Formats: sequence, C-alpha cells, structure tokens
Amino acid sequence: MIPEDPARARRPAKQRRILVAEDNAMNQKLILRQLTLLGFDADIAADGCEALASWQGGHYGLLLCDLHMPRMDGFELAMAIRAAEQIHSGQGLRTPIIALTASAPREESDRCIAAGMDGYLGKPLQLAELKALLQDWLPDVADTLPALSADAWPARDDASVDVSVLQALIGPDPETNRKLQRQFQASAAEIASKLGRYCLGGESRLASEQAHKLCSAARAVGALALGALCAELETAGKENDAAALARLWILFERELQAVNSFLDTLPRPPPEGSRNDGAAAGSIGVGS
Repeated sequence: MIPEDPARARRPAKQRRILVAEDNAMNQKLILRQLTLLGFDADIAADGCEALASWQGGHYGLLLCDLHMPRMDGFELAMAIRAAEQIHSGQGLRTPIIALTASAPREESDRCIAAGMDGYLGKPLQLAELKALLQDWLPDVADTLPALSADAWPARDDASVDVSVLQALIGPDPETNRKLQRQFQASAAEIASKLGRYCLGGESRLASEQAHKLCSAARAVGALALGALCAELETAGKENDAAALARLWILFERELQAVNSFLDTLPRPPPEGSRNDGAAAGSIGVGS
C-alpha cells in the first residue's frame, strides 16, 4: 500500500457512498456486489470523464479507480481531481483515491503516487482486503461493517474453473454467482472474437488491450489458467511479439472452450426480474 497522505484526516465524515470508475461490466458488478455486502452504496462510472463529472456533482467518501479506461484513464482522473481540490483547498477536503490494477503493483505504483492516488488494490478485489481498506480510510463507519466468516469453500478439482474463487469474492448465493458466470461467458465471447482477429492479424497493441480487459474477470470467476493466458497475451502484445501472440491464441482458444464447457454444466440462473439480486447475501467465506 502507498503510504498515506496526512491530508486524509480532512475527508468528510460518515461517507458511505463510494464512487467506482471501471469500464468492464463484469468488474462493475463484482465490485457493486462486494460493496453491497459490506453495507456501502456506490455509483458506477464507465470511464474517467464520467467519474470526474460524478465526483464534481456528488459527495463521496472514497474513489475506487481502474487505471486503464477509455477517454480518460485513472491517472488522468486522479490528477484532475487533485487539481480541482487544490483550487478549493480552503475547504480542506480530499477524496481518497484507490487504484484498481490487474498488473503487478510495482509496475505502476510510482505513476499512482505521481498522479495523487493514495493506494492500490489488485484485481479481482479480495473481499477481506476491500473491507480492510474501507476500515482504514473511512474509520467513521468501520465499526458498522459486517463480520466476515472464516469458513472456506472447498476447491474444485476441475482444471479450468474453480467456482470457490467467485464465491469467496461475493458470497455463496448460487443465483448471484451463476448470473455473473453467464455474464462472463457473454463478455468473454465478445472479447475473444476481437482478440483472435488481432492476434492472428499482427495487431499487437489491440490484442494486448483485449487481453487486459478479460484478465481480471477470468481470474474472478475462477478461470485461473485462462486468466494467466490473458496476462501472457497482454505482455506479448506490449512487446509486439507476433509469434508469441499466434502461439498463445491457440492455447487461449482451447482453454476458453474448456471454461465454457464447464460453466455450461452448472444450473442456469433464474430469468431476470424473477428475484431481487440483493437478497440473501449469506455468510461470506473469507477471513475477517
């Protein structure tokens, strides 16, 4: 974690609304579910421009900010907010900004600090880590956060998907988990159609961007081998390694098929609207 800024003590008290800047729909739903389980309300912004407008018009206790978004990325967003706060420095308010990154923290920590961010969390977000961060930065509400059960879900032997990973992130409710798994499948299919075209067509930068989009979502649903391949594809794209992209694409395509085959064996979720998504959170299987 980046060392805290002394100005953090000047933030407004008892702010239970969180602003989330995240362009990936799967990650949006995961974070919203986690914040709901922890008793927080949240607004979602799909890019930095939307987030800046929301921040300007609202009162938020904290900003969770993806680093790589269209139009305005997380670094630019943080700098814009810090510049606006400087103009109104007499009010003594400073919004904590926490970066969300699927990359290794060391790769981007210096840029986060330079942009004015206060910390970072790896994606997918672990519920216990998110709770600890909120307790640290929002101590006025720390005592009201729910306890997290230490019970763990058994790991699955299947090599493609470990369903216990998603359960540990958002709780054990089977219908909520299945809906997110279905959304992941739809999103993965859309990204894969572009990724294959870019990998085989020598468009390295675009291939890297598509792999990055899928990486944290794959890990979140427990498709760990697929997530690892996404990370390799992202790196190969950044290094403009066309041969590696073509080779990894074959492995990716095979692994995605295995993931879909496993997820298709799980029960289908009920139709939209037949159940309140926020109902019955159940116990949360991570350490407190």
